[in-house]
Amino acid sequence: MKKYIIINGSPRKGGNSDNISNFIKEYISLADIDLDNVEIEEFKIRDKNISPCQADNGCKIDDAYECIIEDDGKDLVSKLSECDGAFLVSPVYFMRLPGPLATAIDRFYSVFNHENMFKEVEEVKKLGIVLTLGGDNLDDCISIAEHTAFCFKSSLLFSENKNVICGGNNDLQGFLNNTKQQEDVEQLVEWFLES
Repeated sequence: MKKYIIINGSPRKGGNSDNISNFIKEYISLADIDLDNVEIEEFKIRDKNISPCQADNGCKIDDAYECIIEDDGKDLVSKLSECDGAFLVSPVYFMRLPGPLATAIDRFYSVFNHENMFKEVEEVKKLGIVLTLGGDNLDDCISIAEHTAFCFKSSLLFSENKNVICGGNNDLQGFLNNTKQQEDVEQLVEWFLES
């Protein structure tokens, strides 16, 4: 069975990130795939208890590569380590990811190993990133998406990523009213589902 995770990094309920996450789930459910062999889980950061990384290197003792903090951050790292692919959907605030999402990504340090940066990944493990923002400085957000992808690749051995940046979404329903953004996310999901 294929396991996919949608990480929803928005602290707000009912906004563009929720609408994009729901759109992705619905599009996958309508895709020409065997849904009996696909499991999709949405991991909403706002509903989780994720403590900051303590930088105590407890995860590196005896090459354990497992966080000693027992919370939802450890659960997320475990799920991402075992999944077949993931989407990250998030707003951009002040040209960065929201604090709680950044805290969750910092917890990837527990599985970070310098050797992984040079390791050939045997299986394709895709990451689709969708960022939404109120402004139109889309080019500036590419570096945010690529840095985020680097964190997934160097720690959790994701092999490929594609990004969609959805700008001009000050309205909470901006994505739902923008056909072009929906088409871009559809293309991202189609790429994601290709073998």
